[in-house]
Amino acid sequence: MSGEGLTRARGDGLRDADRMTALQAMGYDVLLLTHGQISDEGRFRAIVKAVCRMLDVEYRDKSLDEQREETLLRSELFVDWSKLGEIGEKMPVRFKKAQSWTAAVLSE
Repeated sequence: MSGEGLTRARGDGLRDADRMTALQAMGYDVLLLTHGQISDEGRFRAIVKAVCRMLDVEYRDKSLDEQREETLLRSELFVDWSKLGEIGEKMPVRFKKAQSWTAAVLSE
């Protein structure tokens, strides 16, 4: 995944390009993705459909429950690194509950 928003040293882009070229030379398909592409539901769905086409697999629409769980899982797994350590509006509900429970236990 591309390090969008991260401070990167000079030459990191070249090393990334070298890695990408090496992987492609070994027969791997490489997709450069940003946090914005993964965190935005529409853009993420487009990526999933593209991967399905690459793998020659039929895309299956998810149920509403599956979509909700997928959204929650993506929000927990693919965190915006520039926001690490912040408790905010978009943080998953179960994480906020875990944080407040932990803080309550530690303060006792």
